[in-house]
Amino acid sequence: MILLHTNNLFYYLSTAPPPPPPPPKEPQKFSKFVIVSIILLLIALAFGATSIYGTTEAENLWIELYDTYMEFTDNEQYKSERILAIGMAAASAFCFTVAILFLFFAGLRYKKRGEREGRMNISSAFSIAAWITFVMVLILNIIILVVSFDDDLKPIWPEGIWIAVIGNFMSWLFMFGYAEVSRRTYMV
Repeated sequence: MILLHTNNLFYYLSTAPPPPPPPPKEPQKFSKFVIVSIILLLIALAFGATSIYGTTEAENLWIELYDTYMEFTDNEQYKSERILAIGMAAASAFCFTVAILFLFFAGLRYKKRGEREGRMNISSAFSIAAWITFVMVLILNIIILVVSFDDDLKPIWPEGIWIAVIGNFMSWLFMFGYAEVSRRTYMV
């Protein structure tokens, strides 16, 4: 250290160099929950497409049987098509639900692990949009499952399955946006 005398004031000057700047913060790495969610999304879309095809086939068979005044309960092909469509719709809804919940958990972990940078955080908007669509589609999924166990063996309309699959996909996209914005906003 050097001691300087200027105008009856003493100053201490350090000869050591200034400390290096802190390393720049980076976005967090993808969580394993996000990767599992993407895999579940692909499986859910495959189940959803199979369910849509199965409900279309069951509806066409129902219309054919209705035109010939046959009894629905006696036709094994109609029963098998309907059961396949219901099973695939249930599997699709389950995979979508688990995938959406995994993304929400990943977004929470990103927020917990990182520090928020000065940018505006819109992850709350994605989260709210995801939960609203998720609840609406969950209600539709429950209605589809309740109708599927009806003893009248009426078909589940393909339009309802379309709306459920598209709604689940939209909810997944919103929740993916929430997780991704959280990952990029909360740096480590």
